[in-house]
Amino acid sequence: MVSDETIRDMKKIMGSHSFRKERLFNELISKNLISDYHPLSAWCFSLSNAMIDEYVTSNEDYAGAGSGAFGLTGGSIYANTFSIRRYINDIREGRLPVYAKKKFSRKELARYMFLMGLFGLKVSRSMFVQRFGKDPWNLLPLECLFFTLIGALNTTPDSLQLTEKGRYYWVIMMREFFTGVDNFRDMSRLEAGSEYE
Repeated sequence: MVSDETIRDMKKIMGSHSFRKERLFNELISKNLISDYHPLSAWCFSLSNAMIDEYVTSNEDYAGAGSGAFGLTGGSIYANTFSIRRYINDIREGRLPVYAKKKFSRKELARYMFLMGLFGLKVSRSMFVQRFGKDPWNLLPLECLFFTLIGALNTTPDSLQLTEKGRYYWVIMMREFFTGVDNFRDMSRLEAGSEYE
């Protein structure tokens, strides 16, 4: 889960990676861990059902503090400035150091919550209804149908749950999501220039 620029640099040094091997390694890891460990997210396993640091799986709102941090509040995702100097100046002058912000539409926020919830292995149907006024199957029918048909999703009366096969698909989706985040970070660092350092 690295930016496109980092992928190009790694390719020069180590050569191309194989998605075929990626799937094989994921299957080997899952198969060998599942007898002793509990999956806590698409890629986290634990001996117990302890809390994980993937706060995006269970919190609709979270604050990003620090230069270059991301947050999601009030249905908007934002990124703080990557310029440390600007960040400090904004804080000293009582301004939020927000560099970029995007207000999600209701459906975009529902898709985001669906993606992040299933990264944490399940989406509570009642919580989804409480937040969006509709069941995931009613608000995101194509997404739910697609993931069910490919064997990635089970529907119970209480929740939508990732299957073992679905955990791998979510690793792929989260990889692409975080690659996009890292591309944004690279662009932001470049724009901040020497102020980033």
